[in-house]
Amino acid sequence: VVIDCWENEPDISRTLLDMAAVATPHIAGYSRQGKIRATQMAVDALTAHFGLPATQWSEKMSDGAKATISAGLIAASYDPMADTAMLRRDPASFERLRNHYHLREELS
Repeated sequence: VVIDCWENEPDISRTLLDMAAVATPHIAGYSRQGKIRATQMAVDALTAHFGLPATQWSEKMSDGAKATISAGLIAASYDPMADTAMLRRDPASFERLRNHYHLREELS
């Protein structure tokens, strides 16, 4: 089992945590580009709702994912076992791990 979204977060099941092969503190969307896109979507919705001029971020976004992404490229970009080890060491730190998670770069 691989788990990123947990029932009753941040009070996750220790039993389920022990049984999971990969267990992360709900950080699947924590890429720099993902945060930029989510922020742009929120700004777009607010400006449309209130009839305000559209705003575009000056942050340069990649053109998208490579046509071919290999398992090796994915493995080199992110090690979910490091996050799993941190969560297993201190399950009560779930919220801290999530709130202070570093923004990684997406494959592009």
